[in-house]
Amino acid sequence: MRRWHKALIGVAIVPAAVLVWEGLSRAGAISPLYLPAPSSIVWAYRPQLGYGILLTTGRALLGYVLGVMLAYIAHFLCVAADLDEQLDTQFTGARAVPIISVLPLFIIWFGFSEIGRLLVVVLATTAFFVAPVHEAYRLLPRQWRMLQKQLALSTLRYYANVAVPGGFASLAAAFRIALAVAFTMAIASEYIGAQVGIGKFLDSARITFNVPAIVLTIILCSIIGILLDRAVVSAYRRVAYWAGKQPKL
Repeated sequence: MRRWHKALIGVAIVPAAVLVWEGLSRAGAISPLYLPAPSSIVWAYRPQLGYGILLTTGRALLGYVLGVMLAYIAHFLCVAADLDEQLDTQFTGARAVPIISVLPLFIIWFGFSEIGRLLVVVLATTAFFVAPVHEAYRLLPRQWRMLQKQLALSTLRYYANVAVPGGFASLAAAFRIALAVAFTMAIASEYIGAQVGIGKFLDSARITFNVPAIVLTIILCSIIGILLDRAVVSAYRRVAYWAGKQPKL
């Protein structure tokens, strides 16, 4: 009974807070420039925002998947070339350069095309994710590398069948943050030259001082971010079902 009681209180607090917020806004106690009324936020929705959400989310997911794959490919090539011991400095240098700074260069190369915006998301995801991949690889048990020599496994077979699954157990946070980075960069890439998308909608709202539209977009982005994060966590638990279990040799 206590759990139901607390749940009902929690559910009642939200609409009560919204009603108080609406009342204070209508009474002029809260400036609409800083915090518009909930009703004005709802009415700020436009069909182009819904389409933009689908486009931006799709670009973020595609760039996320490609970026993670590229990170593993780049790391494997470095391992195969025996460069893994010198990777820390290189990865640190890559992260030190904000990916958003390459947007002007990509505009020169690709114009205001979808390819340029997608590449920004891919490179941002790769630049973030490759360092955790290398750290997970570096912390693999030494016995596993000894096993590679005993079984005469090729570098590719060891990396694909041992290193990648073994490193998954410590990459849960990296997968989640990389998705957040991809979603953020997908929005940021739309500020320059995009015709539709969350970033384009936000930029248009900024120019017209449409504060309710900006707040609405922030709320929707928060909801999308939570849903995407839950999806990644669920997929990770299904794929890396061995995470958290003690390896046996």
